[in-house]
Amino acid sequence: MSQFEATPDHAPGTPCRGNAHAFQQAEAPVTILSAELAADFFSPVHQHARGQLIYAPKGMLVANVEGKSWVLSPTRAAWVQPSVAHSIECLSHTHISTLYIAGSLCARLPPSSCLMSITPLFKEMVRRLSSFPDHFEHDSARARLIPSVIDELQALPLQPLMLTMPTDRRLLRMCERLRRAPECDATVLMLAKEVGLSSRHLMRLFYIETGMQFGAWRQQMRLMASLPFLADGMPVMRASQNVGYNSVAAFSTAFKRTFGTSPSQYFSA
Repeated sequence: MSQFEATPDHAPGTPCRGNAHAFQQAEAPVTILSAELAADFFSPVHQHARGQLIYAPKGMLVANVEGKSWVLSPTRAAWVQPSVAHSIECLSHTHISTLYIAGSLCARLPPSSCLMSITPLFKEMVRRLSSFPDHFEHDSARARLIPSVIDELQALPLQPLMLTMPTDRRLLRMCERLRRAPECDATVLMLAKEVGLSSRHLMRLFYIETGMQFGAWRQQMRLMASLPFLADGMPVMRASQNVGYNSVAAFSTAFKRTFGTSPSQYFSA
């Protein structure tokens, strides 16, 4: 049996509640959906009329947006432009506070989907916004807070890290399996055989499809896969082993070079 065949594909998933009228056609220019999601929650590809900030104050999830994947934590959120297809999958029990932003305000925000760093001030603003009742009045505290929320959102630092997925069916299947088993130590030759390509053809096609060398992509994938383990408080050595590193020093060096901080400090940033 292939080493990849044991990993099942996603179940059909749960339709996104955010497309309800109360969030997409509301009078309020910013609406918020707060919910508790189970560790196996998966919302298949969908889109919204409004722009969306996918934010999880607690827990961990993956946002898949336009062929790119981002691991989101309490310090990282994904901005998704209106009408852009995306899906989400939880890596742990997660509390989300997703903002839906009217198109009239989206012109002030990044013109393409991206990953953002969440500041303590913005986190508190979202917490406050979610505490207000659902009805909207133009002279209410909620209405007065919204412009400040947009100002702070506009100023959030952008994070360049993302995992670009290929569109070629053979490469996509390989990458999805590696994402679900980051500790896999199969060589390029073995992986190429799995998908029916020569190693040279695989490397060339992979670069054309993703703009990255396969080795760099695999390292980035493993670093991103380590985040749920670190978020759960797992020791750095064990987390590095779980994603295929034989040396904790090599893992820590690659992690700091990529994320700008050490593995032990990432979730306190």
